[in-house]
Amino acid sequence: MKLPITPYGLVPVAATSAACIVLAAACYLVIGAYAFLILFPAAFVVSFFRDPERHPDENSPRAVLAPADGRIVAITDGRMPSSGAPASVVDIFLSIFDVHLNRAPMAGRVVETRYRKGLFLNALRASAADLNESNVIVMEVDSGRQLAVRQIAGVIARRIVCAVSPGDYVEAGQRLGMIRFGSRTQLYIPAEMEFRPDVAMGQHVRAGKSVLGHVK
Repeated sequence: MKLPITPYGLVPVAATSAACIVLAAACYLVIGAYAFLILFPAAFVVSFFRDPERHPDENSPRAVLAPADGRIVAITDGRMPSSGAPASVVDIFLSIFDVHLNRAPMAGRVVETRYRKGLFLNALRASAADLNESNVIVMEVDSGRQLAVRQIAGVIARRIVCAVSPGDYVEAGQRLGMIRFGSRTQLYIPAEMEFRPDVAMGQHVRAGKSVLGHVK
């Protein structure tokens, strides 16, 4: 049976839960039932590392799935992080209440992963994409073109997990890794794929399920 939490969270969940249970038990003798309030941090950590099953809203090979849960904060023109070619960029902000697993927007093969050390600014700031700690996953999709997912750490997030390596083939919606606590995820789609967004600014999407738009 699949665990309801991601394997990336087993250690922090176990450590936080154990500490909270021991502390609550010790405080129960002093403050009574109020001691159970100490269990809230453990409940939050368990919720943060939850790993729900997801199925795409659409299985078309032209559909581009959300690579992260969260709110759309920007849909702009930019440059591919790998080649510098023109691209459409979709920015998704993840609050601490969102599922933080990242998923593949389309089926394809991982050709490069590039980790970069950096700052831990508020992920809502536009400069966070350029200055914060990040990891880029470049994929070659079945059409032969490349797209990229950038995992960006936030003011609370201090750990980026990349679960794929160059050469790995991933299906659309498959787990790529996660960013621990509030953060940001960017999706880069080359202009030659003629991406047409079907989402709007401020809309909440779910990784591996919501369709952001379609390509040529």
